[in-house]
Amino acid sequence: MKKLKQYFELNRPYEFDPTDLTAIIFLVCSVLGIFTTVNITPLFLMGSIVGTIFCLKGRRINLIILNGSLLVLNLVNFIKMFEIKLP
Repeated sequence: MKKLKQYFELNRPYEFDPTDLTAIIFLVCSVLGIFTTVNITPLFLMGSIVGTIFCLKGRRINLIILNGSLLVLNLVNFIKMFEIKLP
């Protein structure tokens, strides 16, 4: 347990990180997506935008690729949400 606390740096005071906001948004998305019939596409898009903005500050290519692809995927789903179906 001690190694786990040390690995995740739980042995020092909590410091807010912008990625915590993204994690909270995605947690809410997951819970709503599992337990309700609410369309959570806009919330996922918002989380992707926040994640992408803050990952650019980290200057890590893997984070930029990951968050950029999530942003594009969620943007496509958001656009499809408004697609008008003709009879």
